[in-house]
Amino acid sequence: MVSKIIYIFERRHYYTSDDKSFGIQYFKGQGYDVEVWSAVYWTFGNNIASPQNEHEGNRVYINNEKMMQHEMERIRNENCCFIIYPYHAYSKVSYAIRKEIKKNGFDFYNLTESPDLVEVKELPPKSVFVLKGLKKLIYMMYVLIKQGFPVYSKRSQESDTAYRFWGPILLRSKANFIVTKNQFNYIPNPWELFRKDNILVPHINYGLYLELLNSKSSNTTKYAVFIDEYEVGHSDFEKFGIKSPISDPKQYYMELNSFFSRIEEEFGTDVIIAAHPKAEYYGDEFEGRKIIYYRTAELVKEAEIVLYMYGTSVSYILLFQKKFMQFYTSQHFKGNMTMTDSFIKESSVRLNTNLLNISTMKGVRLRNYVKCYGSDYDDLLEKFIVPKCNMKEDMYMIIDKVLRDNK
Repeated sequence: MVSKIIYIFERRHYYTSDDKSFGIQYFKGQGYDVEVWSAVYWTFGNNIASPQNEHEGNRVYINNEKMMQHEMERIRNENCCFIIYPYHAYSKVSYAIRKEIKKNGFDFYNLTESPDLVEVKELPPKSVFVLKGLKKLIYMMYVLIKQGFPVYSKRSQESDTAYRFWGPILLRSKANFIVTKNQFNYIPNPWELFRKDNILVPHINYGLYLELLNSKSSNTTKYAVFIDEYEVGHSDFEKFGIKSPISDPKQYYMELNSFFSRIEEEFGTDVIIAAHPKAEYYGDEFEGRKIIYYRTAELVKEAEIVLYMYGTSVSYILLFQKKFMQFYTSQHFKGNMTMTDSFIKESSVRLNTNLLNISTMKGVRLRNYVKCYGSDYDDLLEKFIVPKCNMKEDMYMIIDKVLRDNK
């Protein structure tokens, strides 16, 4: 049986919060040795800054093929398997990683990203996946005839298409862990929909929900919680070349704090900041309000009301069926729409909220913007968070069971 699990994060660092989010604590409790390897610099280059809240424990960077080979030599005689995340962003680096694993006689499993609310869409008929695969195949043949094989040797749209199509076929995983049916929309090769070893698992946040569901409350005071997305400096903005939505951080914080003061006055509660795991706060950005890291699920569960802009933590709002308000600031929807703007707008459509502009809330009755959980969210839960068949198990219980069955 497998005694060591090695996570490979292709596009992210290893963060302090990952031990819980990715089930590393759970797997260690089940007797596995666990390592985390990051290929973030291999994927994006060496100019990516190291985050403040990077995990201080045992982590391995594989920045190129040579470093990957060195690490494979180190664990050559161990009984390992690999879980590679995220599966949707398959590239030349993805192929190189899997090739080295296979060359050394190990198995690997692909794990898709947990969907954001704005990524949720209806799963088309199977015939659409067949046609998508044929379209990719015809496109690659056209490029090959017109430009020759060298076009695939450098990073380009053509080479990425080729690796996404052929990689999953030539370097087959032991199984694919698919986070809800929605993520079939984003698998690299559409024909993989027909694999019998695709295993549906719940959203990455579902495990924390199950853990907290029957826990006793330790809270003795009423509070509202703001789910922070670290709008002023999220590390993904730099990695993916995304324009930051906040051009004036001072104005942004001023509006937030004014909004929080209104909430505290009208609802009779303090406002607590559930800091994004990648946030790096140094001073008094929130005028002395509590800033708490790595406890978003717990804070949402016990909150009187949740203050939300966008992001995957809406899963906790839905699972715990909390009252919430969705808002934006004067820094949003200015000129050309940023990715953040589109996330806010699209999530508002999915949640059917009355968006509040907190820069123009004078005379506004805030309670009119409070949204309550309704039966119309049940379908969204199934598409976005958890398949019905897995309601009693979280992602890592299912992965553990698969690893034990595949001795």
